[in-house]
Amino acid sequence: MKPTIAFFCTACEGQTAKWVGQCPSCGEWNSLVRRDGGREAGGHRPSQAAATATGIAADDPALAEAAEASEGSVSRALTLLGGDALKLHQRTAALLATLPRVDPRELHALGDALGGSDRVALAAFIDSVDRWVGERLKADGANANANLPRLARLAEVWEKINSAARDTESYNLERKPLVFSVFGLLAEAMQ
Repeated sequence: MKPTIAFFCTACEGQTAKWVGQCPSCGEWNSLVRRDGGREAGGHRPSQAAATATGIAADDPALAEAAEASEGSVSRALTLLGGDALKLHQRTAALLATLPRVDPRELHALGDALGGSDRVALAAFIDSVDRWVGERLKADGANANANLPRLARLAEVWEKINSAARDTESYNLERKPLVFSVFGLLAEAMQ
């Protein structure tokens, strides 16, 4: 008997027996991924799915980096491949690695790169910050009893950052103050 192939939505985990352009559960476009028996069919990785969706060669370095940064999400990998999102992700990650000391000129440059109303750029920035904070929480969580105050500060900062990002996107606010606020909060939490 041939195994049943289903398509799962990367946004809401909804499923359907056949591929359609729009998820019938949540309405997200191009978010369905083919899976066979609960695993991605044929051992496909996000990089392979993104390569198929974009027409980019599967061995392209940018595709591999976007797949790595997306942590298994095809939708996020496709977002990173669009425009300057991958460069912005790399730039943000490099600045986060310098915390708690960050060069203000670099923050101005990052704020300028986020300028305008580009939602993809803002999403890439916030995604990079969320990933970094999540990694810090996991690393500190291994020795939670010794790091409880720091974990609490970092979790509180994470909540503030996400709230500020939502406000910035919802009200189309300037991005540069958000960049300085995010790095200021994270620098304080890391001390």
